[in-house]
Amino acid sequence: MNLREITTLVYLKIGLYDDHVQRNFSLFNKLINLEYIDLMMNMMDYKGEEMVNFSTKLLNTIFSTCKNLKHLDITPGPYNVAKIPFEKWINFQNLQHLGISCLLMPDLANTIVKYCKNLKHLRIHNLQRDINDTALKKLTELENLESLILDRLIELYEESIIAISNNCKKLKRLEIFGCIILSSINNIENCRAITETALVGLTNLKKLQKLNVTFLDISDSIIIELKGLKELDCAYCQKLTDSGIIQFIKNNPDLEFLNVCSIDNITTDLVIAANQATKNRTNGIILHIRISDQSILQAAKSIIKSQCSIVPSIHTEPLSSPFVLDELSKLQCLEHLNLCYVKNLNDSTITAIANNCKNLKSLDIESCKAITETALVGLTNLKNLQKLNVSYLDTITDSFLIKLKGLKELDCSYCKKLTNSGIIQFIKNNPDLKKIDVYDLDGNITSDMVISADQATKNRTNGIILHIRTSDPAILQASKSIIKSQWLAIDSI
Repeated sequence: MNLREITTLVYLKIGLYDDHVQRNFSLFNKLINLEYIDLMMNMMDYKGEEMVNFSTKLLNTIFSTCKNLKHLDITPGPYNVAKIPFEKWINFQNLQHLGISCLLMPDLANTIVKYCKNLKHLRIHNLQRDINDTALKKLTELENLESLILDRLIELYEESIIAISNNCKKLKRLEIFGCIILSSINNIENCRAITETALVGLTNLKKLQKLNVTFLDISDSIIIELKGLKELDCAYCQKLTDSGIIQFIKNNPDLEFLNVCSIDNITTDLVIAANQATKNRTNGIILHIRISDQSILQAAKSIIKSQCSIVPSIHTEPLSSPFVLDELSKLQCLEHLNLCYVKNLNDSTITAIANNCKNLKSLDIESCKAITETALVGLTNLKNLQKLNVSYLDTITDSFLIKLKGLKELDCSYCKKLTNSGIIQFIKNNPDLKKIDVYDLDGNITSDMVISADQATKNRTNGIILHIRTSDPAILQASKSIIKSQWLAIDSI
């Protein structure tokens, strides 16, 4: 069945690539009952204004037709929301979640506030480094706002933070990570001389549960005033010390997660105090503290006696013991696990996870090159696994790939031993596959893969488009004439 014929559809998560954008201009004309749209657009075949015009035209269709929308999230891409006539926002009066990339200006902010009064979740990816203060302050008039995410490094004025603190009384989640906060609109030259007045104002947000202030110049005097939080990310906040963080933990008995990575001023005293503060908890909540200091991580093993967990910031550092992560297999309710770039992650951990973590849905072991194929085959026991990243693993072969069933996403880029045969059979074995990344396989794949994928998807009835990512220019070019299936897209992004 053609996707546009499913007129009763209410939930749609889709990525549109190149000619798919043109072919789907009329898609949203008929899907008038949609309530949820999660959209990504990528148009490599178009340049500049042409690219913006195509994608903006598609958005214009959504704004005109989908009047029942409650959730609209569009990843950053080649579109211009400002080109959508402001009067069309009247169709979004039921909207509760909005995620857009835009140049936020007062007229757009006024329109959102006027028509989207029920908005609870707002994510803004601003297209310029500085964000218009008047526009941002206008958005704080959204009385029902519960979540505000500014997801790009931008400059904010203190006045904007104060407006958020004073007006957004229902706010539960605030993320201003990586932002530079300017001390005053009238004092641009002294941009780093932020007073604590603005950030202390966040203590007025009595319903706030999750706060991300990564990279901000936040100090102990601010953090000790925060109460009622469940999650705090203050990584790279170099002014913080043991004293302030310890008091913050004591002040927030329901705290679940604390990220203090790359803060130079913390010691094992923090672990000792966190252990004391959590040992008599009766709320059943385990406090997870993320730390990057290896000496503190090592000391924590002998210090912790309570329901407190010190989590390593793994990244590329070798583990102190290759068996330390075997304990993860005891988390039998675990659904998502990211272990990418752990240099000496070994077979015992993968085997333990495969045998015990039966609820696992996603696993990322990118560049974990110490793992052998013997252990990897054990992953076929994970019947709920939907997303797997094994990129850069030289041990991945066709014989392993064809054993995987039930996957929706696979990243096997840079796995040099894979060939057409294994990838084609994998696609056939996984009819609900949404994405496979076969980037840079050193010429081991050819247009035969595209031909077979086209055949495997052309009769799909599940409404799922398979996206294949490749770096081979010849395959990308050939796919334009090969693909007849509306459920297949080939790209290099």
